[in-house]
This record gives sequence, C-alpha cells and structure tokens, in this order.
Amino acid sequence: MRHSARLFLTIPISLAFITANSFAQTIKLSVDLTDAPRNIFHERLIIPVKPGPNTFVYPKWIPGNHRPTGPIQNLVGLHIRAGGKDLDWQRDLVDMYAFTLTVPGCSCAPAIAGSKVCRSRLAR
Repeated sequence: MRHSARLFLTIPISLAFITANSFAQTIKLSVDLTDAPRNIFHERLIIPVKPGPNTFVYPKWIPGNHRPTGPIQNLVGLHIRAGGKDLDWQRDLVDMYAFTLTVPGCSCAPAIAGSKVCRSRLAR
C-alpha cells in the first residue's frame, strides 16, 4: 500500500514537464519500479511537441510547499531522444528547472527518460 502511495506522489511530478510548443495530443508515461526497493524510480515520457526550439520545465512549486523547492536534485540520468538519436539539451543559465533543446523536423515525439532517487525510505 505504501509503495502505491509513493508512486502516486511521484507520477504527477513526472508529468509536470511542460513545453510551450505542446499541442493537444497524448503524453505517454511509463514507470519502471524494479529498483523501488533501492528508492529509485525509472521513468520515460513521450511528449508530442512541434519541431524546433523547445523548453521543458521541471516543477518548481509543489503543492503543499510554500517556496520553490521542487526536488530537481533527485532527477538523475536525463536522456532525451527523438528519431532514434540523442538530442543535445542544455540547462537554462537562469532557471535551473528549465531545459532547452531543439527538436528535429521528424514526425516523432521526443522521449524523455530519467530516474528519480527518493530520499525517504519506503516502508517494507
């Protein structure tokens, strides 16, 4: 029961990656919990966006917190791919929660893969 509660809290954070060029299509999320006993959650998002420059933003303001303390330090192993190729991304120089990249003109949506390290222990 506690594992599902922890997952329930993790998924909305993953879905909060947004972009200004998003259009009305489905965002696909897959979560691999094979490393959950080690407090590691592997996630893969497929987000349809228009080709060209895009900015993806990790959530800074988390409900229930009174300051911008989104757990970006728990995000590890970020890889962004489109059309079978890795895309070069760069963290914004001013906003550490923003990642900029250029999506090629292919008809494929970029896949964002990464992991989250949960700092609190899961109940066994």
